[in-house]
This record gives sequence, structure tokens and C-alpha cells, in this order.
Amino acid sequence: VEDEIQSLLSVSYSPLDKLPLVYQRLFKIDELHEERFFFQRQREFSALQDVFQHWQGEQVSQVILIGEKGSGKSTLLTHVINKIYYDYKVYTCAPGKTIESEDELLEFLLTVFKIQDIDSFDKLKNWILEESEPCVMIFENIQKLFIRKVGGFNVLQKLLLFSSLTSQKIHWVMS
Repeated sequence: VEDEIQSLLSVSYSPLDKLPLVYQRLFKIDELHEERFFFQRQREFSALQDVFQHWQGEQVSQVILIGEKGSGKSTLLTHVINKIYYDYKVYTCAPGKTIESEDELLEFLLTVFKIQDIDSFDKLKNWILEESEPCVMIFENIQKLFIRKVGGFNVLQKLLLFSSLTSQKIHWVMS
């Protein structure tokens, strides 16, 4: 048992932990806040700008960013918020735990929008379409809406349907 614990502990310390603190901060997998270290992704930035302009022109558009963990999706979105979405209210959310039901998804969205007294997706959709101002929703960690079982895509499908139904008022960006 001691050998197993010792083996586990030795594996848990990554080579990154041995670097000086300055380098640990540079190489950790976390959103980059220093613009001077941001590697400009002009092609992706232009594509996001084009899709946003289509949405502003009342064309249906949604974005899903796909990439490995640490590939810069969150950093790119932070810069897009500052450079493209700056005139709009931007909601950002990232579920910390798996959302296993449509009711949990509704509760999560109500928390993001800071709304009470709504008890269905239909009522939330009506509120968005009738009362809310155009805005941007950045929904990260959509993998947290998938469960590895039969019917495990239901919550993700509900979000995609809901985003489609509300896309005239909300520019949806998911990753």
C-alpha cells in the first residue's frame, strides 16, 4: 500500500511544479489575461467577427469553438469580448459540474441571467424575445451537458434548441 501511495504522489507532481513561479504562471493552463502574451489568432478572430456581423444583420448565427484544453479558447473569447462585443451586455458562464437534467439547465440559465419567477424554458424564451435587450452569451464547458449513458445528449440538445429559438436576441458562443 505504501508503494502505491508513494507512486501516486510522485506522479501527481508535474514537471511544471519544479519551474520557478514566473514560468509556472506562464505555462499553466488558465485563461491568459496579459494581452502582450496573446498570440493573435487572426483567422479565428476574423471568423468570429464575421459571424457576429451576420447576427447584427439579423441573420441566425451561433458559434461553437472546439479545441483541446489549454488551446486558448477562453483567451480568444476574452479578447473577442473586448474588441468585438464591447457594445453589448455579455453573459459568461461555465458550469462547474455536470448538468444532468433539463431542469438543472433551466436553473443554471436563470442564475446566469439573474432571473427569478420563471419556471419553464418556454417562459424564459418569451422573456428573452419580448423583454431583454440584444446580448451575447458565452457558454463554456458545454461538455458538462453530456452524460455517458443512453439519452446522455438530451441536455445538450435542449441547450442547442433553446439557443436556436433565442438567437435573434442572443448571440450564442459555446465552447
